[in-house]
Amino acid sequence: MSAPPRALREAAFAYVLASALIVGLDLAGRTVPLVSANLLALVAACFLLVPIVLLRRAGLSDLDYGLAFERPAHGAAVGLLASLVVLAGFLPSYHAWNTRALGATALPSFDNYLRPAERLIGPPAAIEPGAVHVWTRHDVTVITWRDPGPDATLALHTTSGRLVAGPTAWAHGALTEHIDSERDGRSFTEVVRAPGSRAFAIEARRTSGPVEPDSWRLGAAAAPARPEDLTPGGALRVRQSPWWLLTLLASQLLLVALPEEFFYRGYLQQRLREGLSGGRATGAEAPRGRWTPGPLRVSLPNLLTSVLFAIGHVIVGLDPARLAVFFPSLLFGWLRERTDGIVAPIVCHAACNMMVQLAAVHYW
Repeated sequence: MSAPPRALREAAFAYVLASALIVGLDLAGRTVPLVSANLLALVAACFLLVPIVLLRRAGLSDLDYGLAFERPAHGAAVGLLASLVVLAGFLPSYHAWNTRALGATALPSFDNYLRPAERLIGPPAAIEPGAVHVWTRHDVTVITWRDPGPDATLALHTTSGRLVAGPTAWAHGALTEHIDSERDGRSFTEVVRAPGSRAFAIEARRTSGPVEPDSWRLGAAAAPARPEDLTPGGALRVRQSPWWLLTLLASQLLLVALPEEFFYRGYLQQRLREGLSGGRATGAEAPRGRWTPGPLRVSLPNLLTSVLFAIGHVIVGLDPARLAVFFPSLLFGWLRERTDGIVAPIVCHAACNMMVQLAAVHYW
């Protein structure tokens, strides 16, 4: 088999295999808690291992396809510069979309970045009768109490006042938003968020007094509350901080941008370039096409990779709106070709994802 057809067939096989594995993991994560809790890492492993295995079977070094970070400082600087250019256009357009199209109100404040500890993240696999489950998703806190009894009440104490749930309707505080409430006789669920509060306390009571300390269940693991988590009155104290931003940055760099850029730009785009050029083509020797003029030209391998990148995002979740990733993908591919490496697209990819998540918390 000649080199060009082999490169194209290998790239097609890698894309189909990785996509199938990721869709399978996504489906498994909906019923298997262990997969759900580690989904991001498992997907990253697929993006890394599939091309590495195929390249080594072909007698090629994966270091030639992006894993050798040559001139990292230069790549990082180019990636940051490209991110600043994107940011200049992103902020006004994102603001206009939220305020005009969605009717949201912009309330910018650093306090919007306060969130509960990571041990509360994720829904439990099952709700235990009689236990008070508390877990978070992004910036909202969910409180579910099954079989609480007819005399049960919930109260949320924040810096803005006291909010009461259960038989009494929630009273809105200045810094707390009550998002949803459900009570069916056997259980009730309250969904709230309390930006601006460094800590808030959830009080679960019956006529006889506060629930027992071992009645609290926290996060996806449904872990019992620790003594330091409870106030002297028996309420659950939930502390909020901005430290999750560091975790977000690390996960975006190491579990999202790096594996995706290695697979799509380091491996897939390079193999497509080799297949379409008739042989091994790297750096300035690779054909770039003439889809756009001058230094901003978009190559055919970049275009094809961006199409596959967009389709890969849609098949997970089946959300057509995710096709929009086609456009930033063209930028990532262009950075890969201009710098002959994947450090710049990794930095820009992570920065673009961070932009969306950091801006979203300021709109209500």
